[in-house]
Amino acid sequence: GYLSEYYGKWHVPDQLAYTRNGSSLVIQYNDYDYFDDSFTFRNNSYAKKLRKFLKDFASRGYLNKTFAPGEQEDTYSRYPYIPITMDSRFGFPTQTPIDNFTDSFNTSQNSQMGNYTLSKNYSASYFNHDVAMRSLTRLAAQEKPFVLTVSYHSPHPPYLAAYEYLEYYWSRRSRLFIPPTVGVPLDDSISYYSEFENADLKEGGFCEPDNIRELTAVYYALVEEIDTLVGIMLDRLDELGIANNTIVVYTSDHGDALGANCLRGKSTFYENSVHVPLLVKYPPKIPAETVVDEAVSLVDVFSTILDYTGASISDTSNGMTLRGFIEGSNFNFLFDEAAAVAEWDFREPKNAQNLSRSLVSRPNFMVRHREYKLLMHKKARSNKEDWLLNVNDDPYEMVNLIKTRGQYSDITIGKAEHLRYLLVEWMRRAEATTRNDFYSNPIYNAEEGNKGDIQEILNRQSWRATDFWVSDYYLKFNKARRNGENFVRHEWLYIGRRTPGTLNITNLTVYGEDAGVFRISKSDATIEFMGVLRLKITYRAEMLPKDMQPIDAFVLIEHNAGPARYVPLLLPSNFIPNPPTLAPSASPMPSDQPSIQASQQPSVLPSGGPAEQPSERPSDVPSINILASVGPVDQRSEQPSDAPSITASRTPSDIPSTSPPSDAPSTFPPSLVTNTIPSDAPILLLSAGPTILVEGLLPSSSNPTESSSAARNVGCLGSWIVAGMLWSFHSHGTIF
Repeated sequence: GYLSEYYGKWHVPDQLAYTRNGSSLVIQYNDYDYFDDSFTFRNNSYAKKLRKFLKDFASRGYLNKTFAPGEQEDTYSRYPYIPITMDSRFGFPTQTPIDNFTDSFNTSQNSQMGNYTLSKNYSASYFNHDVAMRSLTRLAAQEKPFVLTVSYHSPHPPYLAAYEYLEYYWSRRSRLFIPPTVGVPLDDSISYYSEFENADLKEGGFCEPDNIRELTAVYYALVEEIDTLVGIMLDRLDELGIANNTIVVYTSDHGDALGANCLRGKSTFYENSVHVPLLVKYPPKIPAETVVDEAVSLVDVFSTILDYTGASISDTSNGMTLRGFIEGSNFNFLFDEAAAVAEWDFREPKNAQNLSRSLVSRPNFMVRHREYKLLMHKKARSNKEDWLLNVNDDPYEMVNLIKTRGQYSDITIGKAEHLRYLLVEWMRRAEATTRNDFYSNPIYNAEEGNKGDIQEILNRQSWRATDFWVSDYYLKFNKARRNGENFVRHEWLYIGRRTPGTLNITNLTVYGEDAGVFRISKSDATIEFMGVLRLKITYRAEMLPKDMQPIDAFVLIEHNAGPARYVPLLLPSNFIPNPPTLAPSASPMPSDQPSIQASQQPSVLPSGGPAEQPSERPSDVPSINILASVGPVDQRSEQPSDAPSITASRTPSDIPSTSPPSDAPSTFPPSLVTNTIPSDAPILLLSAGPTILVEGLLPSSSNPTESSSAARNVGCLGSWIVAGMLWSFHSHGTIF
């Protein structure tokens, strides 16, 4: 079995650190004592661990806790920082207690932002990283396989960046990109959060562009810190000789609004919050620069790891392996695999009539399928609007395509209905794979809906109901896979009725010169009120049409509710994937390559195999949407002579020295022990944590070849890879 160690923020129930009967630990270590040079397990928060690290170094004279005028104490480290304009204590007397405020908005860690006055080697993320590096060196030197989880704090509230990272961005903050939704009035025509709900944010300055540029500078500094640390960790894998036998996963649990729509933090279904990076590195199996541009879910990470380690038989979660996406071998045999779901509901049942909380006024479900995203409220009777967005055409999510007071077409309604039924199917699969009734039992909606979630979503109708709808104006086929002598791909067309009565479909046929390469699962159908038909259309051919000429094929749908509908079938230019080419030095994983006890969300499903047959256990789709959110930012350039410096009451030269004296103990954070181990040792290193990716903004060096190696040779799940290098933005990075 694996040795499992976890360092950093613990985002799951405490009992998951133990065996199921609670008799022994699954995670052997999660803490470190610098001056005893010993690892241990302490069941406390990472904030308490950080304070102990700082207290130990202060007791030996390495730190001096003094406050310059205007500086405040952050509630995480308990050390001074220099507030920026939107900080709740900006302009207040030095060391104003946070408890002087009585409202949660101003006492929140989200309201603490600025310049951390200790050096970069005393930040929460640095301690986290340094302890994990020591653990990595020790684990790599022993015989057993291991799983190491490193849950970096940054970038995360409190937003406090060390001067070494902050200075560059602060001096250029006037040129930092901010989205056009900053400063846009918060009304129902723009945002699905009303101005009333965001009064605190507006009053706190989150609609002011200059304020948002200040916050963005701090945030980018925190991102660069993580990029640097992850690069160091990847380099250590090379030094230890285990990089080719280690699975590295880097992801995030959420993003950050950074002032878009005048919001802060997470907890929304806007792309900047729910759309995060997912990077996987495993040289023997995943070629560098592999890109998956479908929406996938964090729930699937666990299943994917089990698949690559040969342990899918142990997977009982409701995720699905992403290996088919990575290798271009998925082909939608049982259902549409390209849908991802996120949910916002913190309620817990106390009894049959009471829940611990109530539904908030924002949407509770999000389902993403390709470029479309549907946001729905759980309660069927809610008078709040649902939202349908096209994130390709509307990247800042300002246009609701099904707004009740606007005009919209039957085509738009068809896409909203399509995503509704993808959500319902996902809930049903989730119940089947985990053998519970969480989405169908009314107890989970006590007093806030008379039905379970599935029925509430089916009953809800915030947009116009129609006698006939079809999911797609045209049906695009994604990459095909080789199945015997043919290339094969399945896509699903949905047809339904949302009004009382019966929809009789009298003819379902593929026509056109190229119709012969397509097969259709039904030739006719009868659909009752609120019913839906899932029509599987299969492409099967030895090759594509010559020279990738436009395909001549369409589905004819004849029915009793109006004119016939024609749905063209499209094949993209990348329809047939290139076979993967692996590095010559890559070697197959040894037969004893271990499985993973990932402390993040579990997720599963066997890979299925090459034959076009469903696996015995039905596969399942993910439950949280994650990908990368990409936004422009200025390239690094020389600082202009008129660039402002950090407005701070203490300059770097005034800050007490945080570097240890020459006789400092060898266990001071920057020192790392170096050992070597056999290159064939079975190892797992996983990486997870909240992050945003932004193209064009380099790490510390202006030369990409000299920058952090954080993204070297990384196979990437998401639509972002730039010349083999990735720069992560909006993460409190977690490296497993």
